[in-house]
Amino acid sequence: MVTVLAFLCTLWCSPCSVFGTAQAAWAAEKPKNRTQQSQKIVRALDVSWGPDETRQLQPVEIAAAVAERSCGPDCRQVTFLPGWSGEEAENRCNVSGNLLVTNVLLEGSRVVVYVDLSARKAYALGAITPSLGAADAACSSAVVDSGCIAYACWANRAADGFTAELRIFTPSTRVERRVWQQPAGAPAGNPSSPGFLKDHVVMINSSKCERSCNALFLLPLPGGPAKKVFPPPGKEGGIGESRASHPYIVWTDISHFLPHVEVAFLDISGNSPAAPVSTAGFGDRYGARIKDSRVTWMDTRNDPQQGYWNRRNLDIYAKDLATGEEWPVCTNAAMQESPDVEGDIVVWTDYRNNDNPYPSKFATHSDVYAANVRTRKEWRLTKLPGLASDVRIDGGRVFFRWMTDDKPPQIYMIDLKARGIVP
Repeated sequence: MVTVLAFLCTLWCSPCSVFGTAQAAWAAEKPKNRTQQSQKIVRALDVSWGPDETRQLQPVEIAAAVAERSCGPDCRQVTFLPGWSGEEAENRCNVSGNLLVTNVLLEGSRVVVYVDLSARKAYALGAITPSLGAADAACSSAVVDSGCIAYACWANRAADGFTAELRIFTPSTRVERRVWQQPAGAPAGNPSSPGFLKDHVVMINSSKCERSCNALFLLPLPGGPAKKVFPPPGKEGGIGESRASHPYIVWTDISHFLPHVEVAFLDISGNSPAAPVSTAGFGDRYGARIKDSRVTWMDTRNDPQQGYWNRRNLDIYAKDLATGEEWPVCTNAAMQESPDVEGDIVVWTDYRNNDNPYPSKFATHSDVYAANVRTRKEWRLTKLPGLASDVRIDGGRVFFRWMTDDKPPQIYMIDLKARGIVP
């Protein structure tokens, strides 16, 4: 996948949870120049598309807005983003190699930001805000793979109604391609959860209809019509949180494998129909992440509440889709969430050290844990005040969001190799 996707990126350029207290002390800070700063970013990114649906962008560097904060041994801060408008940055991230993608809230709108981890610089990439005539707008759902970033933008303007599109940007050459647009006259819907699959991009498109018409689509690269791959005609509804790693797509499915909420998967290289990732136990499964053939998810099979909507004792499980081997990763009686996987290592957010080990909405403390699925050895990776959450793993590095009442949330990185956890 890396070779094909990297080639396509080069081709286009020729001539990748539970929150803390609602009122944090830092949220009251409102920089005087925040409006001017946000408008400058939006205008710089307002570049016309060419006839071939590409454009040359000059992403706007975001100056470091906070001082570096210590996060422990073999750990360092990787984002220094401002909290514009005194609002919480949506710092959930995706990482591949030297690129990290996330979002910030800028003047009420989500803006895609990517971070060059080697240069330790952040850039605003995608932005649609009310200053451009949109009553409601956002750019979000960013993913990164093989040097390319895919993200979705949508807006609901008084002048031209609802518009939505999916974009792919290559930081090395600063060329962006618009690979999909909401068809004219189609029901309003938000593209979300994009993912790279060799020579395709997968996405969910959710449009407004009687049954919440969610469906998974494949978009060929570098361009072409979208093909719906799930569900079958007339069965739309109840799809969310899709992730992709060739040849697999995994997603949370709320309505097609009743009576449970399931993590479903589809192998696009064959003719087998979509199926649940696991049929073991009685409970709901959701929030899957996948890399290569390894998938991990949250599972309620050991929860006395037994439900997606009333979960308490969420546990973490993993499976190799190629071999069928399944592992219980963490079945501690507390709540665990937001897992990610790379090889034999699974990482997640854990609330066992919070005053309430299974918070339903707000929490004051959480930690990052890791485990090896084969040896069943477990490590507590953080011992920080506040909330360490929204965990990702890439290249033997664990990325997480850390926030406390007196500091805005930022993203931090732990080197597992330095800790002797991975070779």
